[in-house]
Amino acid sequence: MPAIQLNGISIAGYSANKNQCGYYSHSGTTTTTAGARLDRYTTTKSGINFAADKPLPTSVLRLMIKLKLAELGDKDHGLRSEFYADGQLKAQGKMSNGTLTGRWKWFRQDGSLMRVGSFRLGEQSGTWTTYDRDGNPTNSTQH
Repeated sequence: MPAIQLNGISIAGYSANKNQCGYYSHSGTTTTTAGARLDRYTTTKSGINFAADKPLPTSVLRLMIKLKLAELGDKDHGLRSEFYADGQLKAQGKMSNGTLTGRWKWFRQDGSLMRVGSFRLGEQSGTWTTYDRDGNPTNSTQH
């Protein structure tokens, strides 16, 4: 199944055959979260089925992508990715039991790296570095 990825994370997939197409958010919750907005479609835990001659409206696609991005930013364990409204990566790092842990990176809306730092037990630790839009370090602090 072809998939669209943001920073290596699949956020949308598509399948098609003669009579039916499917949109898949690579999530077990987004179709349920979308609720009544999907009532006119046949849905599964992870997808939306629709007639090949009646594509999904742009508003439904935007909703599903928005829900997927929100889901990625709401992780309590494992890799957490937060995105700007336009889909640009805003921040990424690991979570452990709802606590930030390990190395995190923050990005500006133009995609340039803004800040890098680490967490230990939810507290800033080690060297934190801020960068200008050209990738040059502008400030470094120890925690």
